[in-house]
Amino acid sequence: MQCIEAQMVHFGTHMLAEEADDWWVSTRPLLENGVEGVTWAVFRREFLSKYFPEDVRGKKEIELLELKQGDMSVTEYATKFVELVKFYLHYNVETAEFSKCIKFENGLRAEIKWAIGYQKIRQFSELVSSCKIYEEDTIARYKIMNERKSKQQQSRGKPYSAPADKGKQRVNDESKPRKRDTPAEIVCFRCGEKSHKSNTCSRDVKRCFRCGKKGHTIADCKHDDIVCFNYGEEGYTSPQCNALFLLFIYFIEFSVFRHILFE
Repeated sequence: MQCIEAQMVHFGTHMLAEEADDWWVSTRPLLENGVEGVTWAVFRREFLSKYFPEDVRGKKEIELLELKQGDMSVTEYATKFVELVKFYLHYNVETAEFSKCIKFENGLRAEIKWAIGYQKIRQFSELVSSCKIYEEDTIARYKIMNERKSKQQQSRGKPYSAPADKGKQRVNDESKPRKRDTPAEIVCFRCGEKSHKSNTCSRDVKRCFRCGKKGHTIADCKHDDIVCFNYGEEGYTSPQCNALFLLFIYFIEFSVFRHILFE
């Protein structure tokens, strides 16, 4: 809607309230008696001088020049940009649409700027809309990829996951009494009795270490070779007795089998 200068001033001042309205009531007669009169440009200049001084405008302009999207969404960045750009007179003229788009585009994150920049959009509203669409599509694409990745990991399972019954098996194993290694039976070499060693033996009994018999020592033994303590046979010791016995049994079984096979 097109408005003349007087209507713009009337509509603008109609929105003033409380302290600002009191200021305008006292300032209007001074402007009406002045050379310039009460125009929209004069009202705007006086109003900004009163409620928006130059030092504050300077800070807002610097904030706009340094504005970057950073961690903000495109919507948040565009809202902040529009809020600050109105304080920068350079971007408020009709011919500043190109410069406004360039400034907004330079503040975007690198991935959005790279995707949108080549399109050379020079209408601010269209530029903001394209950036929002690209950001929403990117978020949706990453969400789908993460869901697929999560499903694949769940289907494969964890390489270090234990079987379902492993915990129960461990509990059962711990509840069972453990078998302790049975210590070797102690035998006295002097008297041949168990449960004590020869150095603690109190009996004065002679025992031969060669044949294992009592009543004489190895020096008086009649056997020339070692003797098995179990069977009294020469040629092997008692630890070798079982092995020779098994070999003997094997030899007998083999002879019987051979006899049956060839008869």
